[in-house]
Amino acid sequence: MQKQFTNYQLEGLLKLTAYKQRFKGNELVTAVTKANQSGLALNNAYEEFIEVFCGHDLADTDYAFIKTNAAEHEPLDYWINQLSMESILKNITYIIWTDRIVQGYFALRIEDNTVYLLLDRLEKILRTKWEILSPF
Repeated sequence: MQKQFTNYQLEGLLKLTAYKQRFKGNELVTAVTKANQSGLALNNAYEEFIEVFCGHDLADTDYAFIKTNAAEHEPLDYWINQLSMESILKNITYIIWTDRIVQGYFALRIEDNTVYLLLDRLEKILRTKWEILSPF
């Protein structure tokens, strides 16, 4: 059963998709490293992203399936393109909470394109299932 999202949550989902390009591959991580700014630019984007994510009540801590199922699916882009919107939010929640325990985990998920692929899938779902076009 598909979760019902409020208009406020849908607004937050659209805002999250605006971060897709900022979190594409390792471009941001590489730029920060070259500038030797100790992750300042990444941290700012990351904190803004978390503010949107949590501020729009999108976190879902029921992410136990990730540890048991994620390693079974390869390649990563194929696995992510099968996810529902709810599973995408669980994966993002997992990444955010894991970064609180394992410093730099979010940056690793940017480097391997996981965050980009999750946001790309989110954008595709918003455009097709809800026929919402991002204003960003």
